[in-house]
Amino acid sequence: MITISEVTNDADIESLRGAWDALLKKVPDENPYLSFEWVFNYRKHLSQGKLFILTARQNETICCIAPLCITQQKFLGMRIRVASFITTQQTNTDSLNSINNLLGIDNRLGWSDQADILYDPDHPEALRETIRYLKRNEQWNILDLREIPPESLTLDLLEEEFQDSPYRLEKLANVLSKSVLMPEGFESFKKSLKRKIKKNINLYANRLEKLGGAVIRHYQDADSIARLFPTLVALEQKGRKGTEETGALIQAGNREFHIAFAKDWADKGRSHIFTLEREQEVLSYLFIFQGKSIAYAHSTAINPDYEHCSPGFNLIIESLKVLSAQGLQTVNLGRGDGLHIRSVGNDKQPRTWIKVFKKTFTNRLLFFIDFVLRPKMKIVSSKAQAFLKNTFK
Repeated sequence: MITISEVTNDADIESLRGAWDALLKKVPDENPYLSFEWVFNYRKHLSQGKLFILTARQNETICCIAPLCITQQKFLGMRIRVASFITTQQTNTDSLNSINNLLGIDNRLGWSDQADILYDPDHPEALRETIRYLKRNEQWNILDLREIPPESLTLDLLEEEFQDSPYRLEKLANVLSKSVLMPEGFESFKKSLKRKIKKNINLYANRLEKLGGAVIRHYQDADSIARLFPTLVALEQKGRKGTEETGALIQAGNREFHIAFAKDWADKGRSHIFTLEREQEVLSYLFIFQGKSIAYAHSTAINPDYEHCSPGFNLIIESLKVLSAQGLQTVNLGRGDGLHIRSVGNDKQPRTWIKVFKKTFTNRLLFFIDFVLRPKMKIVSSKAQAFLKNTFK
């Protein structure tokens, strides 16, 4: 028999570590975005709202964990309770009350490039019972689950369980990001790149060589990474000054979260920070987390004083070379922070976004705005911009 329990007290999260780690080992590649360390630190430094972790036990053994939380948001003076993954919550604003946040107009709300419900593949029924419990639960009005990999059983079961009234399920278009596949090693991958990319690799490498004194450094141990962070914070602040971009290390909450997770993951030997340095100055950095056999490029920044020699482009190429030498054949690039990251991708990594609305009047109105009115407004806006552009050339 499977029993479902709710964990709603933050002090109780630590008690799940052992079971969480055991389930993670059964996930393909032990994805860092699904790890206890990622969720725990995200909750501590960034997550808001009521904790709502669901656990499924069979014979007293936890065989499924759904890391959720519930936030209360306002719409037309009414409170809407939204259940979502802890690690896909908004992190870039202080308020969750705007219609943009509620409807998720910006799909890049959090720092996670993947999220899912953890379960033991030997007990898929535990996942089904967890979703059924979530379906019966009256604490939420909208279920907003983002960044789910398309091959996940979670998607199939969500569609099965919420296909009937009084629910309205929407499966939004896949989010696509780039990845690098190097099954035959770095040199073979490099040869397969488009001619323009190869030309840029040589161009920027030559510019960097003329600059002189630039070296690639690779940091993996927790102490070295901790000592490096103040330098990386200064680099991000300089690189993003005057822009609306929010780097991983600028805002206090984002910075504390990334520092804490990097140290925890470094203790497992799976944090990588690559830097391009010259005369004790960092020109660029690349933050990478490693699973069992896949690396995940997470965040990057460049020193604008050296933009002419594209330090970020040089760094991603050299980082791929190092990771390939360590036996890693796949590097997921996430959504990337710049063209120098995305341009080298030779494959795509999709994720899916599921929204479930309970069919109340308020939710019907929200659904109409989100899926009917907003797309039409985008079309009108696009046509208006094109008209103005053509009229006032």
